[in-house]
Amino acid sequence: MLVRTSAKSIACRLTGIARRAMVRVRAVRVTSEEGDMKTYVVVSGALFGLLTAVHIWRFIVERSVGTDPFFLTVTTISTVLAIWAARLVTRTPRP
Repeated sequence: MLVRTSAKSIACRLTGIARRAMVRVRAVRVTSEEGDMKTYVVVSGALFGLLTAVHIWRFIVERSVGTDPFFLTVTTISTVLAIWAARLVTRTPRP
């Protein structure tokens, strides 16, 4: 038995397949972008944490920098950003 299908029904099927494939591609792309952003936050947080650690070490070695407002401001800001990055990384669900 030979089954004949019209060109219109074949086109509808192919369109449906293409739409489902595009939805899958979009979902993969979003997951990839979220992963890239998470990597960026981890690296940034590590750098700010390292800067904070170096500042604390420098303060222990040289007590005179403790009176410098710029040093204290940079140390405070880097500490806050490192803590913020750590909270973002631990809060976001893993893919």
